[in-house]
Amino acid sequence: MNTNEKTELAVSVSDKYVSIQTCDEGYDYSIYSMSFNLLDGGIIESPEIPIQEALDDIVEELAMLPIYAEPIDYAVLREKVE
Repeated sequence: MNTNEKTELAVSVSDKYVSIQTCDEGYDYSIYSMSFNLLDGGIIESPEIPIQEALDDIVEELAMLPIYAEPIDYAVLREKVE
């Protein structure tokens, strides 16, 4: 992994939040409602792709179109959902 590559990202898309972070298998992601309730999540077993590409794939797969994801602070989102 490139040392400049991020290991965690979070975005606000439509009426949901999506967070993603690296894990041993690839990427672990969670989807939250606007009230920070966990809606869905899973593992993407493709550690060879960049984290941004994995996040784009999640957003696209969820049919959250148009694909405009506003970056948000990962740590702030994690604090609110815990």
